[in-house]
Amino acid sequence: MAEIKVITIGRHYCAGGSTIGKLVAEKLGIPCYDREIIDMAAQKSGIAMSEIQKYEEAALSILKTPINLFSKEKEYPITEKIFAAETEVIMELVSKGNCVIVGRCADFILKNKVKTLNVFINASFEKRQECAIEKHNISEDEVEARLKKYEKTCRLLQLQHQQKVGRYFKL
Repeated sequence: MAEIKVITIGRHYCAGGSTIGKLVAEKLGIPCYDREIIDMAAQKSGIAMSEIQKYEEAALSILKTPINLFSKEKEYPITEKIFAAETEVIMELVSKGNCVIVGRCADFILKNKVKTLNVFINASFEKRQECAIEKHNISEDEVEARLKKYEKTCRLLQLQHQQKVGRYFKL
């Protein structure tokens, strides 16, 4: 059996995935990449950080993405450009050596490419609410709606990315 090269950590928002990823990487003596991937993707793609943050906060339905079948130019929507840049960054980081990657659909991106250990971190809705209020200063009035919105957004992004991975890597 081949050695595990990458640990991917998927997580619910405010379930502690970032903290656990850093702890695991520290114990193993390998780098942990989380939100740094977004910064690297912005630099690589030339897309403004503000655009990437909008993308991170609101998934667009694939059915709402405009497609021009008659265009001779290969102009992709910004969501695809961002995902392609994040995918490229993840592949570059993995090529450098063992690491922990938190989020960014890394488990889907690396599927059948690299030997990975995929972990999903969850916590009770109540614990995640507490974390959101304490660590992210989300008010008690809006915390439940915000967590549900993030969960929906993450599910939509994962579905879109599962469909896109094949385009970038010719699966």
